[in-house]
Amino acid sequence: MADQYKVTLSIEILETGNIAGAQSIASLAAADASVKGVKYILEFLDKNGEAQLKETSPRLAPLVFGKPTLAPEGLTYKGIHEGVQFSWAGDVKVAYSVASGGQEVSFVPRNVAFFLIDRNSGPLDIEAQIVDLNEGNHQDTACRVEYFGADVGCSLTCADAQEGALVYLKSSQSNSAITTKVISNNSVQPTGKMIGLTPDQEVVVWAQYEGGTQQSACTAISPISTRSLTEENGAEPGKQVDPRCFIATAAWGSTLAPEVNVLRWLRDAVLLRLPGGESLVAWYYAESPVWAAELERQPWIKPYVRAALWPVVVLGWTLRAISPLWSMLAVYVLLCLAFIFVLYRVRKLGQW
Repeated sequence: MADQYKVTLSIEILETGNIAGAQSIASLAAADASVKGVKYILEFLDKNGEAQLKETSPRLAPLVFGKPTLAPEGLTYKGIHEGVQFSWAGDVKVAYSVASGGQEVSFVPRNVAFFLIDRNSGPLDIEAQIVDLNEGNHQDTACRVEYFGADVGCSLTCADAQEGALVYLKSSQSNSAITTKVISNNSVQPTGKMIGLTPDQEVVVWAQYEGGTQQSACTAISPISTRSLTEENGAEPGKQVDPRCFIATAAWGSTLAPEVNVLRWLRDAVLLRLPGGESLVAWYYAESPVWAAELERQPWIKPYVRAALWPVVVLGWTLRAISPLWSMLAVYVLLCLAFIFVLYRVRKLGQW
């Protein structure tokens, strides 16, 4: 049997200088502008932890200070109730800008930033940065954006940027006339939305990868208002609910699966009406896209997730067969019983 070896990696952060001729990497984020690269040494150990081979000279690699050079692909926009919904092609590798003579690199950008302005707002000041490919000291600059109609689109001018300079728009703006939203790019067909808009108010939307130097074409679109018959007769407006259920959809393969529908009902009719339910649902939507993406990458896990969710699905079908009031009462009783059981076990074990 061949000997087993493991490799250790000693890393030293370089504080100054941009190392020429070394392979570019992007696994370390330049959160501190003084960090310019890494120096590392490989050491091979046998299964007993004894050194067998250690490189005598370190390898050098600079950080990549470039930004995505393309806009997100496959962008679509749709007016929804008091909002705008958008989707795009996610998990796509994009070329990053590099310093002159540097090695070309491509990565999947982490996030997409969306920008929204009123159709009739006129020219607006928008905050941006000029990219420094050599040192990573990106410079703040003020730009102006204006929408000139469907034929022309948006115009972006930055007074301090020299011709040929790379500029990206900041994903957070102090100008209240510009609404921004950053959405994770870690699934094949990501979606997102901006809500709280005025129906029939025409807005202009565009996107860029977060930190990207290429913006998509501007699109003018109007939110809509969907009112039920009871609302027309004076009832309170209904609340907009999110149709997605990331993990269940990934596990069953469709948002229309009966199991996904009952879990969605359980969320809207029961969970959101319980104390702390809204906070729990908000946490779920913040964390679950990463888990759903992992299910798509490793589909062999899906049967186990479906099996784990089946008791919840059966509970949902059972509660759905009775009135909503009794449903909430049943869930409340179950939670109380679970709490009492935990207290009983803790006291029995003498830990409290």
